[in-house]
Amino acid sequence: MAGILRQFAEFENERRGQRSRNEMITLVNKGYWVHMGPVGYVNARDGDGRPILCEDPARGPLIRRAFELIADRGYTQKAAWEKVTSEGLVGPNNKPLLYQAFNALLTNQIYAGRISGVLTGGQTIQARFPPLVEPNLFDRLQAIIADGARRSSRHDRANADFPRRGWAKCGGCGHPLT
Repeated sequence: MAGILRQFAEFENERRGQRSRNEMITLVNKGYWVHMGPVGYVNARDGDGRPILCEDPARGPLIRRAFELIADRGYTQKAAWEKVTSEGLVGPNNKPLLYQAFNALLTNQIYAGRISGVLTGGQTIQARFPPLVEPNLFDRLQAIIADGARRSSRHDRANADFPRRGWAKCGGCGHPLT
């Protein structure tokens, strides 16, 4: 009898978990936010009690400023990070925002009012709350980041100044010589 009761309890927990996941998927696909808010936002509820994000009055303007510094004023990501952290930008729990976390937030579409991820099935959904940065500012920054990644990761092997690059190998270690 105890085993049967445990199985019923397990079944009920699984059923509640699936209902919860389904509700999260439904809300996200309608443009609501069901997770902890990223840096620059605070979790809130709309008039109907559904979960949304609102701008964090302390961090939101600094996040917006970081986007503007890079996209409009030509700052590097590192220089923008240093500037906004010196102006008071902190991460969760008021701890310093790490540079890697800063770089990750620069590509997070939620700041442009777009929701994407596993719960949306790979689609991008327009959020039901105002974006922290204008979508065209976000898109300009993404183009700058993509261009920088292309330039920094490109290794031109066919350089006329070094025609035999990689052709000769070191006799001791086997690495290519220039």
